[in-house]
Amino acid sequence: MGGVRVRTQSGSSLLEVCVALLILLSVFPALMLFLITVLRANSLVTDNNYTNSVNRAQTQAESYVKSGFPYTLCSATLGDDAKKAFDREFLSTTTTTAVGATTTTPVGPTTTTTVLAAAPTFKIVSIKSREPLSAAAGLAIDGSSVWATDAGADSVSQIDRATNQVIKKVKAVGDSPQGVAVGASYVWVANFAGKKVSRVNPNTDPPAILAIDVGVGPYGVAFAGGRVWVTNSGTETTSSNTVSKINPDTPLTPETITVGNGPRGIASDGIYMWVANSKDDTVSRIKISDSSVSTFPLPQPGGERPKPEGVAVGNGSVWVANAGFNSVSRINPATGTVIETIPVGSNGPQGLAFDGTSVWVSNFGSDSVWKINPATNTATAASATVQDPIGIAADLTSVWVAGSTGGTVSKLDTSGSLAATVDISLGNCAEPLPAVNEDDTGVQVWTVEVTSGSKVKVLEFLKVKQ
Repeated sequence: MGGVRVRTQSGSSLLEVCVALLILLSVFPALMLFLITVLRANSLVTDNNYTNSVNRAQTQAESYVKSGFPYTLCSATLGDDAKKAFDREFLSTTTTTAVGATTTTPVGPTTTTTVLAAAPTFKIVSIKSREPLSAAAGLAIDGSSVWATDAGADSVSQIDRATNQVIKKVKAVGDSPQGVAVGASYVWVANFAGKKVSRVNPNTDPPAILAIDVGVGPYGVAFAGGRVWVTNSGTETTSSNTVSKINPDTPLTPETITVGNGPRGIASDGIYMWVANSKDDTVSRIKISDSSVSTFPLPQPGGERPKPEGVAVGNGSVWVANAGFNSVSRINPATGTVIETIPVGSNGPQGLAFDGTSVWVSNFGSDSVWKINPATNTATAASATVQDPIGIAADLTSVWVAGSTGGTVSKLDTSGSLAATVDISLGNCAEPLPAVNEDDTGVQVWTVEVTSGSKVKVLEFLKVKQ
């Protein structure tokens, strides 16, 4: 019985071995195919990841670029912060981690090393910007320089009046800077959207900036009587009727002065500050010495609202730009009454400046600049055109005009001919990073280099705020 049992076990073992061999032989091709497929898949994972990422990115790019927005190229090369921001914005997976790693497997006395290619990497080459991003707004002349604010790029630039070159750009001065003035060794910038005035020290590196709380919608700014005067113009939905008076020695505690509703432009005659109140069609006169206020109504012929914006002082008069009916009012400063109304073309006169002889007017909607002769109370259009002009400043030899579309400042001679154009834009490549923050238009264009091994593809992305 025992011998039979041994023979049966031995026979069963041989049969099982044969069956196992047959099964192995039948499965081996499939197993080998599986192993090859796995190995090949590992080697192709990078290419597939690369291709999928590029396709996904290309789809994004095409969907945005079809919107047709123009843009300009910045020269700045961005670092890891911008790269991470791009990854979060455009890619559904992390692309900076390797697909595989180097592995070492012992095989007897030798080793076999398998190296998987790195995953595709994404490098931000540059960021482009939709035009108009930059928006030149306010201007101030100081000695050999002109200071110009860029409301789109939140910056202020210093221009050399002799060479017409930008010699300094101060970035991140505040939110939507508008008016600018120079005094007490500082540059003062009114930040319309930030409810603050920035005190900029241009002599430090980088320029030191102090933010000062004022009212709603700070817009115009002037320096006179040793003080900084800021109009708080309000917003479309919020009214404001104050001027902030800042002592440079104690800047954080400004005095608040009540004027008309919606104060915008402001200028000084040395004794008074004159303020154009756009929402109630009045002009306020503030005495510099004691802050006392008188307010005078502007005429409304035919019931039309003048909507005063800019104001200038010169030739014994106060001049106010009426955006509502395309004219400039000439005011007697002693009585506050209008003595002449001068047509200056069409579509919204904004800024005013006096060059010692003539009064210059920027007409926002008609891309024009007008010159008023105080002796005759007549105006003529300058030959130069400036796109959407707002701010304007003048000296004895030149007139400087801020073009709010495109971020340029135009220099005109006293005849009204174009002498130079100065680009103050930052192209949305402002430091510090991340430079990918949305600007006021909500538009960004990214230039991205995708690499994987020897493969390189450059993509452009246009991101539009929905």
